[in-house]
Amino acid sequence: MDLGSAAGVIAGELASDGFRVKGIEYDPELVAQWRKKNRRPAVEIIQGDGRKLPYRAEEFDGALALEVLEHIPETEQVLAELSRVIKPGGKLVIGVPTAATEKIYYRLNPKFAELSTHVHVFSEKELRSKLAGAGFKVYATRGENSEYTPLWLWIALAKIPFDFTGHTTTETLGEKLYWKGFKLLEILGLRGLVESLGNKFWPRSVYFYAVKARRQ
Repeated sequence: MDLGSAAGVIAGELASDGFRVKGIEYDPELVAQWRKKNRRPAVEIIQGDGRKLPYRAEEFDGALALEVLEHIPETEQVLAELSRVIKPGGKLVIGVPTAATEKIYYRLNPKFAELSTHVHVFSEKELRSKLAGAGFKVYATRGENSEYTPLWLWIALAKIPFDFTGHTTTETLGEKLYWKGFKLLEILGLRGLVESLGNKFWPRSVYFYAVKARRQ
């Protein structure tokens, strides 16, 4: 299950890798985008709420919730629902912005939290505790999305408007040049190295890899 599946990009990638995926997205417009452009038999995306998932207990082998929990006030309720629908021994991957990046962006742009609709800034210790309370054991964490760290520093500093999906209202010349720079790094065979170093030293997000406890 892909919680917060947006317009289905990650769900589609999982389907391409041979998974059957059910996605839940709160915004009906994003669900409509998926249905209009990207429907495929191995993926089902519906409008729904992570606080009350429309699935039976222990239905899924695993679930993703990437860049989702920071938007929802009731963290424990969402984690309890994820625990309910995942089988014992099943995997859960949670991704949230790092506390360091969020605090910097909030300081640079006082409207950052409002525009992003973020209601939480999680420390790693806090989220580990909440996952444990929901019956999950974290077995690994990893920094991710470092390619967005400097871009969002600039967006916050320049106070460029953006929406809750993380897309700027109007793509700027600076953004276009930024991604062209990454394309050049890719051509030179250096993008992977740059992103790997960035994820180690200043990631935009932290991903938690957890397993649901098996029955005793």
